[in-house]
Amino acid sequence: MEKIYNIFLGLPPHNIDINHPLHSNFGLFFHLKKSSNLGKQYRQVTDWLDLQDNIQNFHNLKQLEYFINRLDKTFHNKINLVIFSKKEFLAQSELQLILNIVEELNNLKHIDIDIKSNLNNFEIFYSKLEFYKFMKENNFQQFIPEYSLLYEDKSVNNLRFPLLIRNSVSSGGKDTFVVSNMKELKKIKRLLYFKNLIWSQNKKQWFVQEFIDTKLKFGYYRSFRVLAFNSKPYFIYPNVSYSNPITHVSEKDKLPKHLFLESVNFGIDIFNIHKNLFTEIFKKLDNPFSALDFVCTDSDNVYISEAELKYGPSEKYVINQIQYFDLDQEFFNDIRSRINIDPLNFDDLNSIFE
Repeated sequence: MEKIYNIFLGLPPHNIDINHPLHSNFGLFFHLKKSSNLGKQYRQVTDWLDLQDNIQNFHNLKQLEYFINRLDKTFHNKINLVIFSKKEFLAQSELQLILNIVEELNNLKHIDIDIKSNLNNFEIFYSKLEFYKFMKENNFQQFIPEYSLLYEDKSVNNLRFPLLIRNSVSSGGKDTFVVSNMKELKKIKRLLYFKNLIWSQNKKQWFVQEFIDTKLKFGYYRSFRVLAFNSKPYFIYPNVSYSNPITHVSEKDKLPKHLFLESVNFGIDIFNIHKNLFTEIFKKLDNPFSALDFVCTDSDNVYISEAELKYGPSEKYVINQIQYFDLDQEFFNDIRSRINIDPLNFDDLNSIFE
């Protein structure tokens, strides 16, 4: 006989407790670290999980091992395991330990563990350069910007200005610089070495890529994030700013609503045109929750800058878009109807185990 167990393993700092960032509202999942400031309509995952009797929830490997070692050996025990974590919080040794433990347990005749995400892909969500490598290996290279390692002068010289200097493992616009010419490029390189931000061990983390100047085309900086659940893209939203060329997010220079909605409509068109492309990439990334960030100046060409392990939009999206532009349920329903996607709620988490 067979028994089936569905298990969430939330590793620090993504322990599935009252501080977990996974929330739900408007038929979307959100990634909110401080939801208490945003209102009770953003439901937190443990509110739902407390009502489920078919899902085990563990906070560390010891809890998981203890549970598995106590299973009845007269049954075939099928375990569907979902792991919540990110590479920046999970050392390679810890990651390998998880894989080794799963392999050992799977050697037992009464245990069959199926991990519902590809742990070997965690590095792709952490390092932009690993993501570009992944894109090339899967024949998606035409959808990433031209780039070169910063210290490879000959390759850098083949790129066209303006350029972005970036650290592949920094996020939120940190360690990113826009340069317009070779003089500025050399100046920034000297500054980085002087501040000891570049040293021999990490110099391969720094790279240069061509800067897609959306402000030149639209009059403001604009990028998009497309979200996926279970490898299926289900939502897209813009980030827009007059003055921020890095993250395209600003609390100070909000666009008027008609320009924001213009970007929303453009994003919907991009989603529908490139939905198959996004789906293929998300399937290869193989994680229940993921996101792609990209820029484009026309509907034919998208340039994807990175992949992230995100449950959904963050507090900045809620504050700068939902609250600022007074977006309501009708707004999100309209987007879903135009991209032909059903709303999501926490009950859909059960589908991860299938």
